[in-house]
Parts: sequence; C-alpha cells; structure tokens
Amino acid sequence: MKVLFITRDLIQNAGWGRTGYETIVAIQKDKNISVGAAIERSGGKEGIVDEVISLIPSKSIWAICRNIIKVWKVRDSYDIFHAIDLWPYGLYAFVAARFGKRKKCIINGIATYSIAPLDKKIFGFIPRYVYRHTDAIPCISEYTKKEIDKRLPGANTSLVLQGFTKMEHQRVSDTYLAEKGIKDTDYPLLITVGEAKPRKGQLYTAKAVALLKEKYPNIKYLIVCNKFAKGYMTEIEHINAKLGGQVIQLINDAKTDGHLEMLYKRSDMFALNSVNSKEGHFEGFGLVILEANQFGTPALGSFNCGIESAIQDGVSGYLCRQEDEKDIARNIEKILEMKRGNPEYWKEKTIAFCNTFSWDKAAEQYIRLYK
Repeated sequence: MKVLFITRDLIQNAGWGRTGYETIVAIQKDKNISVGAAIERSGGKEGIVDEVISLIPSKSIWAICRNIIKVWKVRDSYDIFHAIDLWPYGLYAFVAARFGKRKKCIINGIATYSIAPLDKKIFGFIPRYVYRHTDAIPCISEYTKKEIDKRLPGANTSLVLQGFTKMEHQRVSDTYLAEKGIKDTDYPLLITVGEAKPRKGQLYTAKAVALLKEKYPNIKYLIVCNKFAKGYMTEIEHINAKLGGQVIQLINDAKTDGHLEMLYKRSDMFALNSVNSKEGHFEGFGLVILEANQFGTPALGSFNCGIESAIQDGVSGYLCRQEDEKDIARNIEKILEMKRGNPEYWKEKTIAFCNTFSWDKAAEQYIRLYK
C-alpha cells in the first residue's frame, strides 16, 4: 500500500509539521506501507519518506492550480491520498483520488482551515463538496469534529486524537535559568510556548497575572516564542510596564529541548488561554500542553476550542472561559491551592494523562481507515 501525505511541511517546531512528521513515522512501522510526501516547505526531515513532491506555497489561485496538477500527475503511483487539513491540501488529495481511477481520500480535520472554508459565501461549495465525497475525515479534537458535523451533518468524520512525543533529555548549562533572570523566589511562575498573537491568548493570561500581582508579589509570566505579532506584544509590554517591568518576560532563545525542559520543570503551570477569532481561527488541539505535562506541569487552557481534548479539566489542569482574565486568575489560584498541601499533587496526574496520547495509537486508526 502506498500513501501520499499532502501538507505544508514536516518541520517539527510547530504543531502542523509535527503532526505530519510523527504520523508518517508511526504509520511506516507497518512494513506493508510505503509513504511519499507532497510539501510546500523543506526542513531537513524529508528523508523519512520514499518520495518528495515539491509544491508551490498555496498563496494564489494560480499556485493552487499548479499544485493540483503536480499531485494529480503522481496519482497512479499511490493508493491513498492523505491530506493534513482541508484547505488547500484536501483539495489536492480529492482531485487526485477522484479524477481518474478511484483512489482513497483521507482529509484530517485540524483547526481553522478545516472549518473556515466551509463558511465562504462564494466558493464554500467547493470544500463542502470535497468533504461530502471524501472517504474519511479523522479529526484531531472533539471540537473540530463537532464544528464539521454542525456544518455538514452526515459527513464521514471520526475522532483520531493527536499523539504525544516525549522530549529527549538534553544537557544544558545549569546557569541557564539564572542567565534568563529567573529566580528561586519567582512564584507562581507561569509559562506559555508558541507564537505570540491574538489567537494564542497571551494577553488575557497577562491580564490575569496583573490581577494576582498584589496577592503574589513575585509572580512571573514567561512567554517563550521566536515569533510574535508586534502590535500584540506591545499591548502585553504595556501591562508589564504598569506592573513595574519585571513580571512578564519574553524568552526568544529557548532553541533546544534542553532549554524547554528546564523552563517547563521550573514552572508552576503552563498557560494556553486561546481565543477564537472573529475570522473563525481557533486552536485545534495544543500539543505544547502535553509537552509541558510530561514534566508534571499542569496546564490552563480555554473552553470552546480543541484544547478541551488536550486538558482533562481538574485532572491535568483547568479549562477557562475565553477572554476572561478573572476566570483565568481563579484557575491559577486553584492550581496553586492543590499544590499547597502536596507539592507533587499535579505531577502524577499530568504525566499519566499525557501518556494516554500515542502516535502509534493514532497510526493504527489511520491504517484502519486506509483499508
């Protein structure tokens, strides 16, 4: 059986690339399956597949049409076309699978671009037709599945949760935290990892931290990211300035798993208080939550998005109302309250929870869909 994965890239420092990479690695453990990849961006990990088809970045109708042709041209070499996300990759998979001798088409329901195209007034009929006539739509979270089902009742959706990739221990300098200005007295210490932009909700976490500053004078919030929206970060910096300038800290050089491990272990909790945007953007899952959980770090996240699948409320952390800094602040205190009597309270629960997620388990479900 030959499967062609169609996605943006296989770069592991973001959720999209990590999903494609880990899924391919797990599926290829079945020696009866060989895999190719059609990708827009290379990142040095393409050696895991038998064939790489280079796509043009899908930024125009012209590029999308060129990519449709590129994928269609190799259709006779593959039995399965598996797209990571509906738009535009699902379109490429669908055309290759349906125009000519019929092949199987699988399209993952991920997040924004698995939902928003369905709501377009002019061209929305195209992605709706693709979904209705594809063989399977495995969704990475209950929320994504629910949103697709709401728009297309009867679509071939199923739930295939993300896997969990354990970070490999890497030795880094014992002075790293001190070099970052992180002190033993910083308490509580919150951390978030990922691009700083409105959908990720760092602003509301910062507002919650501001509400708690008087009660917890040594509170600190670490925003670990290599990329941020300048205007959005300016809003957060304005809050920090009002708090004296030492409460919210941007860290943009945590480049290895070793650096992240030290930051996760030192932190009292992880926060991903994502916000659903007016344009229909939302958090599809939140792999970084499980990344933090493996070190016993509980998490805060948002209701009404894919994070509901990545946090077991009250077990691995707490879910909060979106754009509600008071609710976030209350849940910060709930996490701290449980640790006061038992500093190890969250450790066993969070580690056990993240270990329930497995790429091998996800791969088994995909293979069943292929057959």
